[in-house]
Amino acid sequence: MPFSDASWRFGECLVRPACRDIVVSGQSRHLQPRPFDLLVHLIEHRDRVVSADELLDVVWGEQDVQPGALAMAIARIRAVLQGALPPSVEIIRTYHRVGYRFVAALE
Repeated sequence: MPFSDASWRFGECLVRPACRDIVVSGQSRHLQPRPFDLLVHLIEHRDRVVSADELLDVVWGEQDVQPGALAMAIARIRAVLQGALPPSVEIIRTYHRVGYRFVAALE
């Protein structure tokens, strides 16, 4: 998945796709490749709810995936981004049986 040189900041978080880097509160955080690609896709398409089918196609491609893989990847993203914003502020919103949307305000 090729990335542009864009980077995004929200709260205490900086996401730099070209470097595959996430920094939260000044600390570099590790996120596995597929959850990282998923986060980038959600940020790039933050203007809409991204369907689960689209996310599976874009991130996993033709690979056969377990039903909970997408939910597990979202949970990993949320764990890595913990502390980027106050606990009461949502970063990724779940639309049950539909998909996900990146809802944090970018700076």
